Amino acid sequence: MKEILVSVLFITMLGYMLYWLVMNLLRRMNSKWLSTFRPDHVTLGTNRAAVSAALKQLSCQPEWSESDEKTICRYEYQNGYFSITLAPDTMYIQLMYAYIFTAPLANIELLRSVCNRCLLTGTPIKTTYTIDDDKPKVHVHTIASLLVNRYNAKEVLTECMRDMFRLQRTVMSEFEDNEKKMTAAPGRDVEKANAEWHNELALINELHMANHPAGLPTHEQAGAAMATVGQMAANALSITGFAPQTMVVSTEDGTTSTLTVPEAIATYTLGQLLIANGRFVRSWAMADISYSSADRPDTLQHLILHLSAEDATTAVLYYRVTCTLVPLPDHFGPAGLVSSEPRALSIVIGHDLKPTKQQVDQFRYQWKEARDKAHTPNDPKLTPTQRLLALCADRGLAWAVYYGHRLYLGHRFYEALPFLSAAYERYAPRFDQLSHSEQHSYYELSYLVGSCYYHMGQLTQAYYYLLHTLPFNNIIYAEQFVNCLVGLRDSEALRYINDGMDSVTRDGALEEQDHNQQAFYYFLQRRKADLLLALHRRDEATQLLQQMLDNTPNSDYAIYQLAQLQKDAPQP
Repeated sequence: MKEILVSVLFITMLGYMLYWLVMNLLRRMNSKWLSTFRPDHVTLGTNRAAVSAALKQLSCQPEWSESDEKTICRYEYQNGYFSITLAPDTMYIQLMYAYIFTAPLANIELLRSVCNRCLLTGTPIKTTYTIDDDKPKVHVHTIASLLVNRYNAKEVLTECMRDMFRLQRTVMSEFEDNEKKMTAAPGRDVEKANAEWHNELALINELHMANHPAGLPTHEQAGAAMATVGQMAANALSITGFAPQTMVVSTEDGTTSTLTVPEAIATYTLGQLLIANGRFVRSWAMADISYSSADRPDTLQHLILHLSAEDATTAVLYYRVTCTLVPLPDHFGPAGLVSSEPRALSIVIGHDLKPTKQQVDQFRYQWKEARDKAHTPNDPKLTPTQRLLALCADRGLAWAVYYGHRLYLGHRFYEALPFLSAAYERYAPRFDQLSHSEQHSYYELSYLVGSCYYHMGQLTQAYYYLLHTLPFNNIIYAEQFVNCLVGLRDSEALRYINDGMDSVTRDGALEEQDHNQQAFYYFLQRRKADLLLALHRRDEATQLLQQMLDNTPNSDYAIYQLAQLQKDAPQP
């Protein structure tokens, strides 16, 4: 009996030892595997080793080369020629499948339309094109930034290359289909085809303009004054007390003129250098302006504006304005507020060609339809503009709401502000007397006016109006208010963000909340990280970013920010 107990005890101890050895081995393997995803463990060398091993498994024969501190690998896979670029300053590799499609230069507009639609597929693969002036041809390429390690490189590369092959077939088929529609055919409506293309061209430019640093109207109303030098200085470059002294204008046809009257310079309309009688008369022009400002009244500074014609549709002429604020020499000492001004800025402005009467007719139709819908039960849901218009009994108020909201939706914040502010002032003095629906309009107008100021970079004014929206408990309003607080680096921003995150999880775990509440929580998390980074609280920001790595929608954002922190970290 004693021998049996000893044997059982020995076997039990042996089992525990084996269990401990296996679990310890698995733990080490798991830790080693997870460490490959940490930003500080990803280098050009590890990426090259992972890519080399993956291509070997795929039976590819890569050719490696060095160029400007970058390492480039070229190889063939399933009759496609690929290249991978590795750089020392990023943890991502760039996979490129070049020359997936070639078209005549005459069809560049059609090909551009196809490429822009491909960008909306939601995949990490992006399409781009290059122009060969010698042929002349247009070549389409696909590019993707990938995060790989030695464990997943083969699968990631294989899947991405398959997606690139599929995208190649999509580009070819869409181009051929659209080319057939655009070629001569029985019953073809030439005017309709041209109109459809002009709409596509306008969309491309509007999407580009939506990403501008705000501060200047992105459009110019037909018949109204164009953007002026003074507006550009004050709104786009935030120059306070702009006092111009001289302006030298040069154009492509060789003409040069000089203005020395300050008022004439400040009110000089930039668009007239390129546009006359509803069309472009020049492709480029330049203005060199010397000025002083309220921050440095005794110092003469220089602002250079370069204008170039971009595109034209039947409704809008688009031109680009590139501003360069020449920095002061070092001997001027600390620059104060001037040092925080942007040194360069490039934007596209749209000059509307639509007659004012046509705009008024559209307004009258929208106003009548909104009021009819508001008084008819079970009618379709009102659009955001119609919801505001429906409560406007006064024509002047309705016009301010309609046109201001329309300009706002077009990202024309500078132009929208006077209209929306006028509508806001009609509601604000009698807030206590407003009906529930009218109070909704008041909050919406507060949000719109505050957002205009926010996009124009005037955060103090934005804070005033956005603060009024908080009682309405609207997530969109709250997010814009947080954006404003973070932009101001307000001391209350962290407390407000933390309170917002706590309120989401107060009634249960985050996973139990609805989609909107979860999205709001993750938004607050990102903005908190942005604020900590802006306040140079790197340790707290790093800790928060590492928490975001745990399978959340913010993981990509966290990986990028951690990589930037590592890149900017002081070297020992």
